[in-house]
Amino acid sequence: MILIILLVFSQSASHGGQSCSIFKAFAMAHKGKATSDVDYNPEDGSEAYNNATVHSRLSEFTPMAREVHGLEYDPSTEDLDGEVVMRVGGGKKHGWY
Repeated sequence: MILIILLVFSQSASHGGQSCSIFKAFAMAHKGKATSDVDYNPEDGSEAYNNATVHSRLSEFTPMAREVHGLEYDPSTEDLDGEVVMRVGGGKKHGWY
């Protein structure tokens, strides 16, 4: 939990104090250093990220979240839904949530 708070704070502080959702902070953290000039763009392909699985996770989360919360849901501005994260990820090991 502390890591997530630090991630959001470092991304927000490095980008002019703009608010930053956990989803957006996760995406930007996998594109470059917090001090670099990176931003989240849903149109970016897997080559924009330092790990190809990050792109697939982000692109799987968005449609599932929109299915649950409606078509207006924007993951870059809204809070993460833990249930949607678990659905997309296949749940936790041994069935625990």
